Amino acid sequence: MELYMEITIEVTSNCQAKCPGCIRHKVFNPDTELVSNPPKNLNLPVDVHKRFIDEIADKVEFLTYDGSFGDSPFHPDFLELIEYSASNCTKLTDLTISTNGSYKTTAFWKGLGEILHKYLPNNHHVMFDLDGIDNKTQNMYRIGTDYDKVIQNAEAFSSGGGNAVWKMIPFDFNEDLVDQAKELALKHNFSHFQRNRISR
Repeated sequence: MELYMEITIEVTSNCQAKCPGCIRHKVFNPDTELVSNPPKNLNLPVDVHKRFIDEIADKVEFLTYDGSFGDSPFHPDFLELIEYSASNCTKLTDLTISTNGSYKTTAFWKGLGEILHKYLPNNHHVMFDLDGIDNKTQNMYRIGTDYDKVIQNAEAFSSGGGNAVWKMIPFDFNEDLVDQAKELALKHNFSHFQRNRISR
């Protein structure tokens, strides 16, 4: 049986959101039983990322940019990282990026869409974390994000040829919002809607 390689890369420790379930707000050390703050302002060096991609380029089939502490596109050279991966990983069947998408410019997000469309037109997804359908419901969990900004950035990403996914984590507060969210996803050019539980 032929095996495939699935890799998740965390490229930054930075994120502006304050989601209550996120591990980045407290780290428990079982040896000392102390809670400490996670590292901040750490970004994977571009040359280290390139060397790692070179090692897996002809093996990896599923590549994900996600993190426990940071939101990947916060990396200052994120477009360069993604272009290197997308253009060099020859066996990729899917490149996925998970993000709250509530920062940077629409030009950045359109540029990301253009890069992914150029190298992996049908084999990429950017998961935009939208747990609400307006700022009030969005900030019931995604504290510190801006619903309108996420929508603008997702639309810009799609306009560049990117495949945007509306990712909604099930909560009691959004159980009755699913149908509206699906309609909004269609209206704002998301490629599809996904609602699933994750573990933190």
